[in-house]
Amino acid sequence: MTVYADVLFFMNFAFDIEILIILLRLYSKKIPPVRLLLSACLGGAQGLFAFIPYFGILFAPPARFLMPLLMVMAVFLPCKPKECLGAWVCFMIISFVFNGAVNFLQIKAVWGLFLLAPICAAIGIVKRNVKRKKSTAVLIYGDRKITEEGFFDSGNMLSYSGVPVILASRRIFEKLFGTGFTPEAAREWADIKDIRLIPYSTIGKKGAILGIRLDACVVNGKRYDNVILGHFGEEISEDLILNGIMT
Repeated sequence: MTVYADVLFFMNFAFDIEILIILLRLYSKKIPPVRLLLSACLGGAQGLFAFIPYFGILFAPPARFLMPLLMVMAVFLPCKPKECLGAWVCFMIISFVFNGAVNFLQIKAVWGLFLLAPICAAIGIVKRNVKRKKSTAVLIYGDRKITEEGFFDSGNMLSYSGVPVILASRRIFEKLFGTGFTPEAAREWADIKDIRLIPYSTIGKKGAILGIRLDACVVNGKRYDNVILGHFGEEISEDLILNGIMT
């Protein structure tokens, strides 16, 4: 069987540029087209190494994992190492899935370009739905008011005497009440009638957190009066987690 270098290069190039486009769509990242093309050229050239004397090792499994990393770096740099590593993992996953789809449909990689539109559209729909889970929240206490990005969590149904509780980090409390805020000295920052001790229970953990009753929390234009802001210190994934009823 005769293998043409130009055809092999183009097939690998087409496959890799499809993967990169999906990856960039997933990360909502825009780059100059020349960087995208150069990155795909790296992938296209790798397939040729197997047929060049003394360069076959560059087609071995370790190198086949290294080349995608170089391709990701070519389109993502400058970026944090953690982001680059995450993008590389996503590249490998997309590559396996996309390759499986191409083989299942029994089409050549170049025809996979026609799969880009529905795949990118599906990614857009999913990302829009995810974005709906976070929104701008306005926290109001007396004459103090701050605006923060809050994340909805359907698992947060914590309430106190029927009043919904939203969870916040130390940073949020300091921004609203003042630098140096501490739960132990809460009465120095808020009216004692607004301070609550809220019991909670999670998997393998029980305890109580300090809560302060706010005058209101406005989310998506809807006002929630007397919401309690719960101090979760640094043991929280996001700075502000909204209550599930606020969705």
